[in-house]
Amino acid sequence: MFLSPAEKVYSYSAGFKLIGFTPILVVGLIAVAVVAPDWQKLLQPGWFTGLLASAALSIFWWRNLSRELISVHNEGIARSSLFGAKEIRWDQVKETRYSQTTTAQSVGMHFGLIGILIGSIAARKAGASKATQLLKIISQDGTKISLNNYLQNHRELMKTALSRVNPRLLNDFRARVKQGIPVEFGKLQLSLEGVRWGNKGPLPYQQIETADVRGQNFCIKATGKWMNFLSVGASKVPNLFVAVDLIEEFKSGAAKSQLEQLSFAAAI
Repeated sequence: MFLSPAEKVYSYSAGFKLIGFTPILVVGLIAVAVVAPDWQKLLQPGWFTGLLASAALSIFWWRNLSRELISVHNEGIARSSLFGAKEIRWDQVKETRYSQTTTAQSVGMHFGLIGILIGSIAARKAGASKATQLLKIISQDGTKISLNNYLQNHRELMKTALSRVNPRLLNDFRARVKQGIPVEFGKLQLSLEGVRWGNKGPLPYQQIETADVRGQNFCIKATGKWMNFLSVGASKVPNLFVAVDLIEEFKSGAAKSQLEQLSFAAAI
């Protein structure tokens, strides 16, 4: 348990908590469709037991969602619920995993192949609005705490967590690269030569036009090339924003201030 008091506590939005009542809503609609207009049948043992059980499950689910809290402390981050609590110290974070979908992609999926195609094109814009966002914080002992867009002020929470974790990781990875030791972000490798993805590369930093998150993917585009050098799901690259900051730093050839290093501030 952390000694310091919580700097801020985050909970699920009121709208999201309402999904806890899904069981009673589903069972209730089925019951109405089956027994109407003979409502007396709802008092039969089978229907009555089913409605009672679904109501109990709904109350329990809603109560758990209401009790699930994320608290930010000076030492780390904690998650508590009816099922217990877990904590991760900032200095024990091994990696973060970020993923997102854009509004354009989500809407496009409802309009078939053409909708998906149009949505994917619109989603490539860096400023495309987000439909879903997920940030997983993983400690050295494997403990995981997930932050999603259903939490109130989730962007503020994600930025706070990354601002506590990334500077330390960035300093460590930078030092290793400057010593001539390649560093890995999953299959993505950064070295003094440039960027590799598996057996592909290296692509020198000076030949990189952009390296950022577009839609669901992390993309690296080489200068003068039509196709991306790399386009993979953002969640496949651990410590994604640390990698982006390092690429931008080696590309420009100058270290940036801490505020300038926080690439996630613009991406999330």
